[in-house]
Amino acid sequence: MEGGRLETKTAVKGAVIREAKGFIFDMDGTLLSISVDWPAVGAELARISGRSNFVPIFETIKEVLQTNPQLRLPFFRVLDEFVLRQEPEARLFEGSRETLELLSRRGKIALVTMQGPQVRDKILNRFDLARFFQVLISREDSIERSEQLALAVAHLGLQKGEVVFVGDRIHDLNSAAKVGTSFVLMGERPGVNATSFPDMKALLAFLRSSGK
Repeated sequence: MEGGRLETKTAVKGAVIREAKGFIFDMDGTLLSISVDWPAVGAELARISGRSNFVPIFETIKEVLQTNPQLRLPFFRVLDEFVLRQEPEARLFEGSRETLELLSRRGKIALVTMQGPQVRDKILNRFDLARFFQVLISREDSIERSEQLALAVAHLGLQKGEVVFVGDRIHDLNSAAKVGTSFVLMGERPGVNATSFPDMKALLAFLRSSGK
């Protein structure tokens, strides 16, 4: 750990993707975009919990639920309410469906998301993505990304070294390193020791060329 950032050694190369037997995808910010008023979400969660602030949201949810597990359903209800308002505006990133289709012919695919099952399934069905995933892990399974990844690997029936995780945040990178999976980052981040792609379209182009 250096400067609060984990420098992982699991740099993803073409060979790693070619040899992978399974793939795990994050949803929001990786496969698609959905614009949520997160400050308003945090304000409502703060009101319910009696806190003066609620940032960062999911880290604070974990902290509060450790001592107040009865707030789990009210918290999740608020999250669903705000996300469902914006669900019609969700947009699939160019190349996402094609990438999933290509990788589904190479191995098993899992999805991990902090969305609840209702939101997750509505979005996947609207974009016709559900058919690509053998495993679906949501916040009901865990609100810790590394635990979600471990569950996904187990449900895929694979070893961690056989799996590549595709996400869009440094927290995703750190979680992959903690679990021991390889990692592909959507979006350029300085100082990240893993293969970065600016978007899903770029990853698809890689898979169609050197990634074959």
